[in-house]
Amino acid sequence: MSTSTSPVRRRGVLGRTAALGSFADSCGNTTPKEWQRRRRGDRSRERRVLLNGWFWIGGLAAFFIFLPHFVWLIQHDFPFLELMNNIRRTGRDVVRGPIPFIADQAMILNPVLFPLWFGGGLWLFFGRDGRRYRVLAWTYLTLLVTFIVLRGKNYYLAPAYPMLFAAGGIVVEKLSSRMWKRVRLAYVLAILFFGFALAPLTAPILSVEKYLRYKNLLGLEPMRSENQQTGLLPQYFADEFGWEEMTREVARVYNSLPATPTGSSSTTLGRTSAE
Repeated sequence: MSTSTSPVRRRGVLGRTAALGSFADSCGNTTPKEWQRRRRGDRSRERRVLLNGWFWIGGLAAFFIFLPHFVWLIQHDFPFLELMNNIRRTGRDVVRGPIPFIADQAMILNPVLFPLWFGGGLWLFFGRDGRRYRVLAWTYLTLLVTFIVLRGKNYYLAPAYPMLFAAGGIVVEKLSSRMWKRVRLAYVLAILFFGFALAPLTAPILSVEKYLRYKNLLGLEPMRSENQQTGLLPQYFADEFGWEEMTREVARVYNSLPATPTGSSSTTLGRTSAE
């Protein structure tokens, strides 16, 4: 048995050695000028995107989608600025420093997914195959720095992660296609397990009583993004209660007011909308 399989093993070892030698030889023969020429070629291909008609059509579509909102803000003297002024004046929002803000990202998106999107970001920045999509990594980094500097809430960055998840999927596929195949299955099962386990903490799956028991069983407390008294429930659940009573009270007060322009002194989006 050993004599019949040894040639196959030798061919496998020789094949891997030849591949590594070819890769090292190609890297070693690449001069600094050749490397710079390749980088300029990559940048030229990225700049050609600006000449694509679909790029400008997408930009115009985004502009016209946003235009009605901008016109409404102009017509109503930018009430959002009044809301933000009230928020800053009262210190409603929890301001996170750079390190806590970044750490919050792992908790918000499920900690078991951190290797996936973080690895995807590294691949976009430093991967040889990922450099053609590097603009996505720079987009994420720009948004991250912007929200930290402007003191945005920690969940504002959530819509930027699908592109990092996609890149991370490529990394996992590349690593597990040749080695650690069982790790791929184990990681998928871990994502499913922790996803189902943590879902009741962020989605209204359980009743209030069952949610409180489940939260206490796990020993996890939801992160706070606002300095508000919400009782036993986190804000995103507590805000779902009391709308009918608030609507009736606001309607009663509104109908008793004279027909003169009024402003809002509220510091929450829900109450401002009701007012």
